[in-house]
Amino acid sequence: MTASADPQAIPAGTPAAPAAPARRYFPCFDAFRFIGMTMVLLVHAAFATRPWVEANLPEWVQSLLQRMDVGVAMFFTLSGFLLFRPFIGRQLSGRAPGKTSTFLRRRSLRVFPGYWFALTFVVVVLGQLLGTLKNAVLFYTLLFPFATQNLALGGGPGQEGRYAIPQAWSLTAEFVFYFMLPVIAVCLYRYTSKRSQLSQVRIALWVCGGLYLFGQLFRLYFLVAQPSWERVAVIWAPNWVDFFAIGMAMAVFSVREDLGVATPKLLRHLGEHPWHSWAGAGVVVVIFATFSPPHTPGVFGAEYWFRWWLFGVFSFFVLAPAMFGDQTATRARRVLASKPLVMLGTVSLGFYLFHLAFLAKSQEWLGVGSFGGTLPEVFAITFVCSVAMAFVSYWLVEKPFLALKDKSFGQLFRGLWVSHPKDEPPSV
Repeated sequence: MTASADPQAIPAGTPAAPAAPARRYFPCFDAFRFIGMTMVLLVHAAFATRPWVEANLPEWVQSLLQRMDVGVAMFFTLSGFLLFRPFIGRQLSGRAPGKTSTFLRRRSLRVFPGYWFALTFVVVVLGQLLGTLKNAVLFYTLLFPFATQNLALGGGPGQEGRYAIPQAWSLTAEFVFYFMLPVIAVCLYRYTSKRSQLSQVRIALWVCGGLYLFGQLFRLYFLVAQPSWERVAVIWAPNWVDFFAIGMAMAVFSVREDLGVATPKLLRHLGEHPWHSWAGAGVVVVIFATFSPPHTPGVFGAEYWFRWWLFGVFSFFVLAPAMFGDQTATRARRVLASKPLVMLGTVSLGFYLFHLAFLAKSQEWLGVGSFGGTLPEVFAITFVCSVAMAFVSYWLVEKPFLALKDKSFGQLFRGLWVSHPKDEPPSV
């Protein structure tokens, strides 16, 4: 699925292709991964301790807690930015797309070893369920979101959240995007490489806009028409592709900036004045507080289209200062790039995979049963245990496999624990 370099790609007489943009590290991203994973834990802990939450917290706080699932939208926006940026960087510098096999191998090494370790641990040690051999195959291959509704959502009535790692549906969605990106890159190269750089940028942005629109229309359809697959559609990739597209569009502007083209005024202003951007995100948070918390979690109505649209607005304003502007400027950015937050963000994948099982286990340890206990105590126990196991997973499993990211498939089975070159900042 890769295109070979075409010496005739640039018409005679045009300037030489610009040098490829240097590979950049975005130091604040890990902090936002940590913030996002904490938000996801908050929404799950609030649901698990709902009787206490309803009895002790005002409704506007309950509404905010229910909207902490915006952390998932942040992850997809970050992922779209980081993963599309190398593709569009090669495109705008006149180079053919990289090898699809290399891209998919790297993404598989980033996800599967840690996922398989976490899945085995939560089943064998923490008592999560797999049930049948078929279920095990579906979970280990990340195909469970396409199974029956009960299995896709983590268990039927009375077993909600007890099956394996139900939150891993987001990894399945990520893999859909992983397969999508090389196709987009090859199409852009084949059909736009003879055009001017400005034209290539416009077409790339049109592609991002098309993906964004598709996500909006898909969501609007299942929320309004309420088909039989409505609940499971929430965890399918089309429901999240608009957030991925936001990150992709930001990547286009970021690469253009590296190639010496001025950034649009809005993005430049948000990069130079991060607190203005975060104030915009704060306005969205205030709007979140005006929504009544859902009486039946997991059942969605047409009003959720507006809520998810706000998720995209929130993600844009929160993350823009981490994508544009001087990343060493302002105290806030320096805090976000500090070692403790970077370390916590680095292990965010493990935290995300372990946290639901530890949440259920914390209630068992407290002797309060499902939906029992207080939010602070359940959150604290789950957070500490999840962070601890996330570090174990990263150092024992994820990091050794990341050291193989530039090796061939044959080399993956040789010298696994021998060489450990410096890791790239892991993506979502």
